[in-house]
Amino acid sequence: MNSTLPAKIAQLLHELVREEVALALRNARAPSPVAQAHSPLGRRRHIAAVRRRLAAGAGGAWKVGRMYYLTPEAMQEELALLGTPSRPKEEDRLDDMLGIVDIAGD
Repeated sequence: MNSTLPAKIAQLLHELVREEVALALRNARAPSPVAQAHSPLGRRRHIAAVRRRLAAGAGGAWKVGRMYYLTPEAMQEELALLGTPSRPKEEDRLDDMLGIVDIAGD
């Protein structure tokens, strides 16, 4: 018996199960998951969000093969996080403390 035969069988079984799970997800009655290719976050931010959510156990994210998915609810949460303003720069905070108004908009 060839020693690579079990490995080939395992690989084929893995591919079959992956395809079946992906098909089941597509046909589920739940809202369609958002794939990285169609994400309003963009591909890189989408993948980073899925990896972060998986590491944190936050749910709403999964990976199938090389594709990363978010539920619509998780996508809305990620978009909301993206829309939060960043911390102001140190010089802007000093301007605020001193009451300096930038009329040029720089």
